[in-house]
Amino acid sequence: MPYPTFTATAGATGAVFKITVNEVYPNPCDPRLYDLAFSVGADKNIRSFGLKIFTAAFRLVRDISVSTGASSEKNTVTMDRGYLTGLASGTYYYVMSAVSDDGYSAISKPGCVLILNR
Repeated sequence: MPYPTFTATAGATGAVFKITVNEVYPNPCDPRLYDLAFSVGADKNIRSFGLKIFTAAFRLVRDISVSTGASSEKNTVTMDRGYLTGLASGTYYYVMSAVSDDGYSAISKPGCVLILNR
């Protein structure tokens, strides 16, 4: 007996919510000097952001959520450098998530950031 293959479909309104991380700066980042900022674009207004930071072995080291009202065009999410202290120098991966005003959720593609502790 064949099993059904599940396929992602659009919601009832036909709308799909997408976010993209356009830029991470400064990259590389020295957490003693700078906060880490993410330039995020979305196709709907955003209610809240989430940010997960992983090691090169994809072990979760930071999980941050920010509740904010943001526009759909261009947003900047800032990660306080206090969250980055204690991390060793090296390459880290991030995934940004967001929830729109109408309840849809989206996850960005993974990206990388270089942390330099001097």
